[in-house]
Amino acid sequence: MLVLASLSLGFPIDIGEQIETIHGSTTVGQTLQKSANAPCSLSVTSGGPYITVDRALQQTCADGYEITLVNQQHVESLVLDKQTSILVKGTVRDSTQTIWSVYTDFSPATTIQLKRGALSIVNIDFQFNTVGANAYPSFSIISVQPDLGLDGNPVDFPTLVVNNSNFQGLGKDSTQISQMINVANANQ
Repeated sequence: MLVLASLSLGFPIDIGEQIETIHGSTTVGQTLQKSANAPCSLSVTSGGPYITVDRALQQTCADGYEITLVNQQHVESLVLDKQTSILVKGTVRDSTQTIWSVYTDFSPATTIQLKRGALSIVNIDFQFNTVGANAYPSFSIISVQPDLGLDGNPVDFPTLVVNNSNFQGLGKDSTQISQMINVANANQ
């Protein structure tokens, strides 16, 4: 007979905390390592190794991503097609949080298109850009649109959570924009 057992232990010690143990006249120092289940923490900044969220997501991370937008302005049109958890946090300075918009030179339909995975957004102000009579993105700021299988049903159901974020519209007289957040093929 095969018996399987699982044991889980918790200790009230901060990860990365220095622990010192004294045995008689011997002092032993130990550094705890980062949890294997912690997400990769990456910063997106104009002067850093990751200038876009897409570039940061190209890093291999087994347990999700925690991405901080360092600059007050972030410009990117992003397609998320990764089955993982992604947290994108803006930076708050002097009661102003990161503003995310898109480039207007290639007519993007969305700022963020979420096809797979779980995306959480915190402390970001989204806005449209206008050039003449045109507004960008042209369809919606965020589109949750799962890929469809051969049978026409969604392959995955992506998850979107938005906290402490704002969506700047163009006013009630504007008929150019369909919506701020578009959810297609919703499960519930």
